[in-house]
Amino acid sequence: MKHIGNELESILKNEGRKQKDVAKLLEMSEVNLSKLLKKKTIQCDLLEKICLALGVPISTFFEVGQNKNVVYTENTEVNYAHEPGYQVGNSTDLKKECEHLKLLLREKDARIEELKDMIRILKK
Repeated sequence: MKHIGNELESILKNEGRKQKDVAKLLEMSEVNLSKLLKKKTIQCDLLEKICLALGVPISTFFEVGQNKNVVYTENTEVNYAHEPGYQVGNSTDLKKECEHLKLLLREKDARIEELKDMIRILKK
C-alpha cells in the first residue's frame, strides 16, 4: 500500500486543491488534515470519505499488481505489513474482501432505507 498521506498530498497538488478547501470538504480542521498528510495509514472509513470527497477511486491508494501484504486490524485500519497476512492477489483473501465489501454495501443500503423513512416521516 502506498503512503496515504504522500499520495493524498500528491493528488491535492496535481489538482491544484488548497488544504483549506479540502479540509472543509472532509469536515475537519486544516490542522487535522495536515496531520493526516503525514500518516502512512488511516482508518478505512476515513479513506472512503476522502475518495468520495475528491472523486478518486480507492485503488489510487494501493499498489496494484504488487504482491504486498496488507493487514486489516481490529479497528479496521489498513496497515502495510511485511509478514504474511492479508495478501493482495490471493484468491481466498479476495473472496474475503468481496464478502467484507458486500457487508458494507448491505449496511449502507440499510442506512439509506432508514434515512428515506425519516424523510417520509418528516414530510408528513
